Amino acid sequence: MIELIAARLPNLITVFLGIFLEASPFLLLGVLAASALDVLVSQERLARLFPRNGALGLLTGVALGAAAPLCECGTVPIARGSVSKGLPLPAAVGFLLAAPVINPITVAATYAAFQQDQRMVVLRVGLGVVVALAVGGLFLLWPRQESPLRSTEDVHEHTHCDHTDTSRWLAVLEHTGHELRSLTIYLVGACLFAALLQVFLPRTQLVSWGQGPLLSVAIMMVIAVVLSTCSSVDAFVALAFSTTFSPGAILAFLLVSPVLNLKSGALAVGVFRPRMTIPLFGAATFRAYA
Repeated sequence: MIELIAARLPNLITVFLGIFLEASPFLLLGVLAASALDVLVSQERLARLFPRNGALGLLTGVALGAAAPLCECGTVPIARGSVSKGLPLPAAVGFLLAAPVINPITVAATYAAFQQDQRMVVLRVGLGVVVALAVGGLFLLWPRQESPLRSTEDVHEHTHCDHTDTSRWLAVLEHTGHELRSLTIYLVGACLFAALLQVFLPRTQLVSWGQGPLLSVAIMMVIAVVLSTCSSVDAFVALAFSTTFSPGAILAFLLVSPVLNLKSGALAVGVFRPRMTIPLFGAATFRAYA
């Protein structure tokens, strides 16, 4: 075993660095943009952009999600703050599901990763919109008098810091540094996991798993949840599996990763009531698998 590890270690390092170095600029860009939005744009101003009508609010939420340079870590607190100020729940859900998948940085990263297969970009964006509209539409039936949020004493803000003693732009840089310290750990873990599978798992085994129409999709969905990769760079992790897993499985990874990973799931569970999170995650999973 030691001899095997020693023999394959150079290849492991090469594969790991290749994935990590290709993904890192997009992580930096995504965190910087999300930090600027988080620090410079108030939740009140964001809430004023949404119509009060449920259906129109849903469409607006998805549209703003396509323009907001946010990963999943930034969308949950913004959605929570907007709902607490009276934003219709479907609009918040549409924004929550659309922003990590179809925002400009995620789309650019997906384009860079899958330059040889641009269908993956089109399918990710198109199905991302469909998922956001379909799942958000379910919450048009949510009773208006019932809050989807946990009580305020149970909710913790995850992304806002105290910026009172610093300039606004210095606060953006501070926020960026804080987020990079936490998210880089996840990126390193995801890249290492992908590299380990490629180097040490027998390729014939990976191919046999990866070409099954149902098993390959299920495996890649589980990998997406466990890796918890930031949506700004998950396309590069998916690309590492593209030679052994079917295109459908890769697409399932790209749709599930920003919505159902452990990071965003933990944030959502801590902010929203189970009555909301259970149908939210369940519907998103069903749509991605379908």
